[in-house]
Amino acid sequence: EAIRNEIPSFNPEGLDKFLVEEKAETNTRGKHLVESIEKMLQKAVVTELRQEMSDDWWVVGIPKPVRQKVVQRFEEDDGQRGGKEFYFDLIDYQKIAMQNWELLQSFVGYSNGGKEKRLKWLDFVNSKRNMLAHVSSGKTLSMDDLAQLETYELWLRQQLSDPEDAEKGMGAAGS
Repeated sequence: EAIRNEIPSFNPEGLDKFLVEEKAETNTRGKHLVESIEKMLQKAVVTELRQEMSDDWWVVGIPKPVRQKVVQRFEEDDGQRGGKEFYFDLIDYQKIAMQNWELLQSFVGYSNGGKEKRLKWLDFVNSKRNMLAHVSSGKTLSMDDLAQLETYELWLRQQLSDPEDAEKGMGAAGS
């Protein structure tokens, strides 16, 4: 592909097919990574809020605009997915973390800086999630973006793993 970008006439047999398949693979891998990140966040955030706030987790822990949107989806779907926590969007976890920073920062705050900067990684993951969810756009996840998603997924998995389980190779987020 790099050669073709420099020399447009470069077109050995099978190159087009290979490039299409390679691009499809990065999108497939990226989609799995985003789904893994979202599932880990859902489980960890909801568990923390429930442990800290008990039955009040929904009202106290979830920002009102997020609650309103989620309740509308829940009602439109007749709650077929289960609890309301199954109706969050990926980006909702950023809003929930902002409101509950003291409680959640230990596992959602990436890198250094203030909470906005430490939650910026979720903007990146969400933008890639949106791209991957709309295949008709024809966009392909770059290798650099795939590597960044892998970095975030591994980091989050490490944040959520029990050190005793991690020593045994059985991180809590992976179980």
